[in-house]
Amino acid sequence: MNLSELIFIRPWWLVIPPLLLVLGVVFRQSGNGGDWVRAIDPSLLRTLEKRGALKGREGRPRLSIWLMVAAIIAVALAGPAIRNEDNSSFRNLDGVIIALDTSKSMVDSGSVTEGQIVAKQLIDNSAASQQVGFILFAGDAYLGSPFSADRQMLHPLLGGDLSNIVAEQGSAPARALALAQTMFSDADMIGGDLVLVTDGGGVDPAAVEAARALRKAGRRVNVLFVSSAQSDPNMPVPDKAGVVRLAAEGGGILTDTANLSPLLSALDLPLGQKLEKNGYTALAWLDLGRYMLILAAIPFLGLFGRRT
Repeated sequence: MNLSELIFIRPWWLVIPPLLLVLGVVFRQSGNGGDWVRAIDPSLLRTLEKRGALKGREGRPRLSIWLMVAAIIAVALAGPAIRNEDNSSFRNLDGVIIALDTSKSMVDSGSVTEGQIVAKQLIDNSAASQQVGFILFAGDAYLGSPFSADRQMLHPLLGGDLSNIVAEQGSAPARALALAQTMFSDADMIGGDLVLVTDGGGVDPAAVEAARALRKAGRRVNVLFVSSAQSDPNMPVPDKAGVVRLAAEGGGILTDTANLSPLLSALDLPLGQKLEKNGYTALAWLDLGRYMLILAAIPFLGLFGRRT
């Protein structure tokens, strides 16, 4: 248990204890006896209280206990919590999919080889809690590998010749995005990252809409831009503006092969932080508020004392 990482899940409840403290101070100064408490000589006041002629202050101790109990309950409702170290064991909660563009523009320029190298880096450096899947796409998209925690299983796929592995010509990232959505849904994953390794060919309104749908489902669409040298004037020009929009609509990161650090850091983000972003705070943090309710029961027992 690391108390240095203590947070409050519902901090607005922390407004209550100071208000209760103010209430207690005001009550202690005024008392239940009204002006009698201030007007009568203290020794005479004690005598009157002993004789039962004045019962102006006997409610104070019981109210103080009530205030103490209420303050503890308010802190408990604020949700003091520490990070749940066991969340890394939930391997089906988060995954990463690498979608590699194997279109003709990528193959002919040699950029697909560079894409294979960086894809291997991404797979090897993703968080240990993540399962990894692989997609190959050109004019259509195909499953290269289902989700797996075995990184070594993907290495042979990234080391071979990918020039003719997808028969359909062209570049259709929208199909890769749709296939990734299906993979995430079939695996019942809460979060997830898709990384498109592409030169930007084929980014159209359908691809942008698919990226937006992934984001709404709690995923992120990241783009690793591979700028290919155009040796053939008939080949499409790399669409940097298209991938910029794709990453923006997908809520992810846009980077290139020269600077992988931002993307590697995002993929290696602790699972707890990813769960928080997706609204699953209860899985990321251990709420200690329930145990504080037991603590509140201790002063509460003082309310059951016999009154004379």
